[in-house]
Amino acid sequence: MRKKRRIPRGLTLAFAAVSTALVIDSNFRLTTTKYTLKSAKLPKSFDGYKIALLSDLHGAWSYWDFSPVLKAVRKQSPDLIALCGDFISRPSNLPGFEFLLRKLCKIAPVYFVNGNHESRSGCINDLGDILTSNGAVYLRDNWMNITHGGGSIILFGAEDPFARLEPVDLTSLVKDVRVKNPGGYIIMLNHRNNLPELTSDLPVDAILCGHSHGGVIRLPFIAVLIRRWKNNFSPYTGGHYTFPSHDFIVSRGLGSSFPLPRLFNNPELVIIQLSSNS
Repeated sequence: MRKKRRIPRGLTLAFAAVSTALVIDSNFRLTTTKYTLKSAKLPKSFDGYKIALLSDLHGAWSYWDFSPVLKAVRKQSPDLIALCGDFISRPSNLPGFEFLLRKLCKIAPVYFVNGNHESRSGCINDLGDILTSNGAVYLRDNWMNITHGGGSIILFGAEDPFARLEPVDLTSLVKDVRVKNPGGYIIMLNHRNNLPELTSDLPVDAILCGHSHGGVIRLPFIAVLIRRWKNNFSPYTGGHYTFPSHDFIVSRGLGSSFPLPRLFNNPELVIIQLSSNS
């Protein structure tokens, strides 16, 4: 009988060490991605205006240190911070989220829309109290004018479908915002990236989302390897996409609720700079 060739122990240990280091890096080394939104509809006063987009924390970072997130946000000096949902998955995540929120609110005004995990957590009311008491604005199918240097834009936040007591036609909601702001530049915050209407002819100028976690695993030069089943295999897992009617930016998020760890898919802070030069 032939003897089975054994893999050298040193090689096995080296592979295990590299794999462990890669998983740790992919899940905990925060990266910053920058995009520019250009439009002649933007007031001149908003030229250079910065929005920091964060999503999908899932309580993951509350088990250790939030300083990498806070340091990265402070470094970019944003004018506005948009939180696009899934920051908590269960009540035990609330203290960590409140700590992070309190620090973020000292950097810039914070606007929040909920995600499917907030909707399922059973603590929407507690979350609302935390947001309000710390000075953040909780957008739930409503909008407001954001003013800067004499000009203004419109920020609309869509409630997650799971949190609504009755089904709502998102397209009708957005059209109503446009009717009330016919010439304004409208940015829509929405947690989910896989709603069909988001990539249709919605009368907004930009949509900011999360939800997909970047597809969880991304291979170099091949991009997404795994797309979560709940995304209906949406190709919009992370990046800046352009449609005839609007720009569509999807954050890869900060954490994950998926059983597999993130791989080649670092937690992401998205910085969006507005430009009034079309």
